Amino acid sequence: MGDLYETEGRRRTTWVVQSVVDAPHQGTLVRLVQVDGLGKVTIPISDLGYAGGFTRLGDPANEG
Repeated sequence: MGDLYETEGRRRTTWVVQSVVDAPHQGTLVRLVQVDGLGKVTIPISDLGYAGGFTRLGDPANEG
């Protein structure tokens, strides 16, 4: 928890992991909260990565 992720669309948005929950019949879900805004989203943990449009900040693998 507390890991930072970023999405890029019309503008760059930074998200922080608020919680991780094991939901019956849905698997593991991640609750993300927008850092400088009011946005909140809950997504399957499998969507939290490059394929889902998220980049983990502070991850040496993502540094250019």
